[in-house]
Amino acid sequence: MVTSAYKVAHGSRRRFTELSHFLSPCIGATMLMCLLAVGNALAEESEFCRQLSAVIAEQPNKFRKLRTDRFDNALESFETDFKLPGLEACRIDAIEPGYFCMSRGLDDQSGDELLGELVQRVHSCYPHVRANRQVDPASPVQRVTTDWVLDNGPRIRIVRRTYREHTGSVFLYVR
Repeated sequence: MVTSAYKVAHGSRRRFTELSHFLSPCIGATMLMCLLAVGNALAEESEFCRQLSAVIAEQPNKFRKLRTDRFDNALESFETDFKLPGLEACRIDAIEPGYFCMSRGLDDQSGDELLGELVQRVHSCYPHVRANRQVDPASPVQRVTTDWVLDNGPRIRIVRRTYREHTGSVFLYVR
């Protein structure tokens, strides 16, 4: 009985040693892939921050350098070729000068995920600025807003709209 227990324990230890030699390169490769993924996420964050900072720098000039001559009468806005990562389309408001980007046609899960991602990205760009999140009770549709007011005056707002009859949307505004 002692002999068979010894054999099981000794055999288990040997199998563990063999298995650990086999797994070591796999664990190392997995860690490397994780580090690369984190590095890519940080690069995406810094690219987003760089582009958002460029938009904010144009706020005093009413975003004139960012807009094209292409005008959309229905949206009362100019098209822009300067798009923030993760959003479908960006425009310059012609009535109340502001830069805005949108993603529409989002189901509940996609809209919530995009909202969370954008809030996290903006926070990573301006960690010292407190975000104010609120649900708009006066809106006929569910409307969640998150606002940042920067020291030098510009305001960033992310709006998540959820509709009952059709898909929702997420907008990011800089004014």
